[in-house]
Amino acid sequence: IEPKIKHSIDLNEEELKWLLDLSTPDDLRRLYDLAGELNERLNGRNVSFIHNMNVNYTNICEYHCTFCEFKKSPISKDAYILDFDEVRRRLDHADGALSEITFQGGLSQEVKFNEVLSLLKQIREAYPEIHLHAFSPEEIDYYAGETGQSYFEIISQAKGAGMNSMCGTAAEVLDDEVRRKICWEKISSDEWCEIIKTAHGLGLHSTATILFGHIETSEHVVNHFKRVRDLQRETGGITEFIPLLFMPDKTKLGRLVDSSRDRIEYAFKMIAVSRLYFMNDIRN
Repeated sequence: IEPKIKHSIDLNEEELKWLLDLSTPDDLRRLYDLAGELNERLNGRNVSFIHNMNVNYTNICEYHCTFCEFKKSPISKDAYILDFDEVRRRLDHADGALSEITFQGGLSQEVKFNEVLSLLKQIREAYPEIHLHAFSPEEIDYYAGETGQSYFEIISQAKGAGMNSMCGTAAEVLDDEVRRKICWEKISSDEWCEIIKTAHGLGLHSTATILFGHIETSEHVVNHFKRVRDLQRETGGITEFIPLLFMPDKTKLGRLVDSSRDRIEYAFKMIAVSRLYFMNDIRN
């Protein structure tokens, strides 16, 4: 594996799984060193960042994802639906100048697509200099169902309202065995990829994510990584890969997590292995 990385030769899925299964301190140290060398080769000693604010337009959601501690029912005292005045207040009180807004929300009949689209357009008109990173594939699918329109039509309208790029969230783990257990109401792995590809076809970039540190195995992670790399090689539209460590507190899924596992070690390993596997396709 080390010579392949040094000569920018792609790793295969068998090698990827072998890396994910490393556990001894010496092996992990070599893995981190190799990933660090690769990162410096790709990005130099430069670190880039985005000054982002999340604008979650509602926390009302009718789904029952086992990993979620965000959703509220419509009758909850903590439920909200943001209007433009509230969004403006939050943005104007940000700590410094924002470069990006992530615009997402829960999925509920309480909030219609035309209302969300109108809010997005108001934000675009008031803050033309800020990049609007908006909507997960799950939201696109939900609003397509609500309106009876295609993915292409929904994304086109979002782009017209000011969306600059799409959130690569709601991917969780792109393996339907896992999805059936942790988010059975959500779109399939194939549908997630189809929606992302549709956005790329419309000239929008996206991120890609993985939610890890719960019931997934290294085989599931391998399947996820391969789907993302194959998609990137087809469209070239993914700007960065973001591993999201599952936060178990107050969640149903959290009760199933192996508490003996070193979560921080796993997080470092996930980031390092991501760098190596995606080295020729996703730089960040």
